[in-house]
Amino acid sequence: MSDASDTSPDEIRRRLIGLGEFSIQKSYYPELREKLRDLERFRALLDRSSDAILMLSVPEGIVLDSNEAAKRLFERLGADSGAIHISDIMPIECTRSIEASISGTGNGDRIICRKTGEPGTGERVFEIVIDLVEVEGVSFAISVARDVTKQTELEMELRRSLEEKDALLREVNHRVKNNLQISVSLLSLQAEAIADERARLYMIEAKNRIAAMSIVHEMLYQSPNLGGIEFDAYIRELAPSIVSAFGLKPESIGFRFETEPVLLDIEAAVPCGLILNELVSNAVGHAFPGKGKGGPRGPSGSGTPSIAIRLVTVGKKAPEPGNSTADSLIREGSPSDIHCELTVEDNGIGMSLPIDESSGAGLGLKLVETLATQLGGTMRVESRGGTSVRVLFPLGRKGYR
Repeated sequence: MSDASDTSPDEIRRRLIGLGEFSIQKSYYPELREKLRDLERFRALLDRSSDAILMLSVPEGIVLDSNEAAKRLFERLGADSGAIHISDIMPIECTRSIEASISGTGNGDRIICRKTGEPGTGERVFEIVIDLVEVEGVSFAISVARDVTKQTELEMELRRSLEEKDALLREVNHRVKNNLQISVSLLSLQAEAIADERARLYMIEAKNRIAAMSIVHEMLYQSPNLGGIEFDAYIRELAPSIVSAFGLKPESIGFRFETEPVLLDIEAAVPCGLILNELVSNAVGHAFPGKGKGGPRGPSGSGTPSIAIRLVTVGKKAPEPGNSTADSLIREGSPSDIHCELTVEDNGIGMSLPIDESSGAGLGLKLVETLATQLGGTMRVESRGGTSVRVLFPLGRKGYR
C-alpha cells in the first residue's frame, strides 16, 4: 500500500515536471546537441582561417562577432568586452568605405585597407570583402579581411622592373635611331659628292632604306606602347620623305592613302617599312619620266603623277577564292586567319613583265619579295596603266592588330 504522501499535490507536481523534462530531453536534446556540435565545428573552422572575419550590425557597424585571426589583427577585439565600432579598429579611410558598403548593397564590395603595424614591422595591406546576409529578417554584414602585403610588394617590384625595362628599351630605340640617322646623314653627304647619276641614285636608295628603319625606331621611342607602332601613321610619314630624298618637291607627286589602323611589332614593322620604301622609291625613281626637267610627269606627259598606298586587313579567316584580290596571295595552311595587305600603285608608265632583275626596279622588287617571304607572305605585281604591287602577309606571325 502506498504512502499517502505519494499522492500529495506536491509529489504529483514533481512527478509531472520530471516526466516533462524527461520527455523534452528525449525528443529535443539530441537535436540540440547535434546542432551545438555543428556550431562548434563551424566555429573551429572559422578560427583556423588565416583571414580576419567580422560580423557587423547593419547599418551601425558594431562588431558582433569575430574569429581568432581578427582578434590577432585587431588587438582591441580580444581585450575589450564592450561594444566596439568598426571605426575603433580600422583606419578612417577604411571605415568610411565599409560604412558606405554596408549602407548600400554591400555584396562583393572590395576595399583595399592599409594598416600601420607595430614599430619596425612596416605597413600592412589588406583586401576586405563585404557581403550582406539576412538571418530571420535581421541583416548583418560579413567582413573578410585578407593580408595581401606580400602580393602588393611583389606587384610593386614587378611594376618597378617593368618601368626600368621600358626605360631601357626606349633608350635602346633612341640610340639605334640616332646611329641610323648619322648613317643617313653621311650617305647624304656622300651622294652629293658623286658625279655619276646612276651611282648617286644607288646611294640615295641605300640612304632611304636606312631612313626607313630609323623611323621605325623613332616611332617606337615616342610611342606609349613599346610593343609596336601604328603602321598607318608610319606610312604617312615615310612616303613624302622618300620624294624629298630624290630632290623633288613633296607636292610634285600626289599621294592617296587608304589605310586602316594596324599595329605591328618591330619584327614586322622593319621589313614592312623596307618593303614600303622599295615600292615608293621604285615608283618615284622609275614610273615617272622627266625628273629634273620641270618635275616628274604622268604617263601622258602631263597631269600630276600619283601614288596610292593601301593598307587593309583581310577577314578573320581566309576569304573564298574569287571574293578578293588578295585571295590568290593567301597561302594554304597559313599560321594566321587575319592577313594584312599592303598595296602601292602608281599611274606611271608601267613596267615590262616578266621583270628584268638586272634593272634598278627589278632589284628593288627582288628585295621586296625576299622581305615578304621573311614575313611569311607573298607578292604580286601587275602593270596595266601603271604599276601595282601587292604584298600580303599573316598578322599572327610577326604582327598584330
